[in-house]
Amino acid sequence: MPGGLQRPSATLLHRQADEPPRHHPHHQDTGPVRPLPGRATGLPGVRPTVHTGPAAPGLHRGHEGCRERRGRGRSPTPARPVQRHLQAHDRPGLDERLWRPQGPQRPAPLVTGASTPIEAVRFHESRTEPPKHYTVDTLLNAMLHAGRHAEGEDAELLRKAEGIGTPATRDTVIQTLFDREYIATQRQGKQQLIVSTPRGRAFIDNTPSMLSEVRVTARWERELDAIQNAANDTEARQRRDAFINAQRAFITQRIEEVIEDVEDAPEAITDTRNGPTENMLTAARKIAASRNLTLPEGIETSFDVCRTFLDEAMQHPAPPTDKMKALALRLADEHGVTLNGELTTFQACKAFIDKHMGSKAPTPKMIAAAEAAAKRYRVKLPDDCRTLVAACRQFLNEHPQ
Repeated sequence: MPGGLQRPSATLLHRQADEPPRHHPHHQDTGPVRPLPGRATGLPGVRPTVHTGPAAPGLHRGHEGCRERRGRGRSPTPARPVQRHLQAHDRPGLDERLWRPQGPQRPAPLVTGASTPIEAVRFHESRTEPPKHYTVDTLLNAMLHAGRHAEGEDAELLRKAEGIGTPATRDTVIQTLFDREYIATQRQGKQQLIVSTPRGRAFIDNTPSMLSEVRVTARWERELDAIQNAANDTEARQRRDAFINAQRAFITQRIEEVIEDVEDAPEAITDTRNGPTENMLTAARKIAASRNLTLPEGIETSFDVCRTFLDEAMQHPAPPTDKMKALALRLADEHGVTLNGELTTFQACKAFIDKHMGSKAPTPKMIAAAEAAAKRYRVKLPDDCRTLVAACRQFLNEHPQ
């Protein structure tokens, strides 16, 4: 049976009334027994019980031929014959309740090269997701709980040291990464996510991977604790000097390796190190989108390529947007004027819109707001605030709510 359970035999589930009562195998049949005062019949300490219906789980049938009648001066009398015919499907769940566990089962013997039938093959398509970007708050929290990424003694040391850095230095470390343009912020919905810049990724690529491992920080914390907990000043100085010498040797070796890398591939290292900042790339993408331009190849990795693109774009005035053009055409039609080059540059179109929008009458809502502001500030509302939108807007800016 599956799951190590054994189905009860048909003998236990099918009884006929004409069969003699069957006692439990562990019960001893001693014939008719009269109950002694203060004692029940059957086994000592066990009251004989008859279940005329299906047996309850975990119970056995006692003296099935007798039913105890409670009352004064009455002794157990034989029970009437009862039809006992149980079917598993008559009682939902009876099958499962009557099974009994058979203990742990041995797995099938498996050897190299053995064949086994396959029941089914199922395909499931899924897509992996990269780790979520940090925000400033989550990055500070990750630095505080750096011990989560370590195990054993390393994790305990990092918890004792309260993570990487101190509350006073963590903010400084993150700000230094921003100042050196290793990281930048990118808005996604209401969050400001921290993203790496090409310069930051280049720095990681040219830095020993061991420096980014939490266990290295834990090892340094262990050595610093040994210096702090030294038995005397002499031992503390010896441990301090050993730690400093080890760090000096490591840094010297790494500098020599970097110099060799630069000599082997100076162009590749220079291009990667001098990548553009995130702000430069953002400006270049906006200019290309507004002017329907194609970004040059290598603009995301080369500082010089990105700077050249921005310089050339700044030499040519930016054109107005489609919404600005539509508004300028509508204002020209309303005022009966002719456009003469105002649609060629952003600045010219903006100046035309400001001029003719200011000559329009303010809306009733603007006039009401200006009157409320004049009353609130206890000043007189100028007359042109009721006729010129520019004057009304200027008054509202000078008298904010």
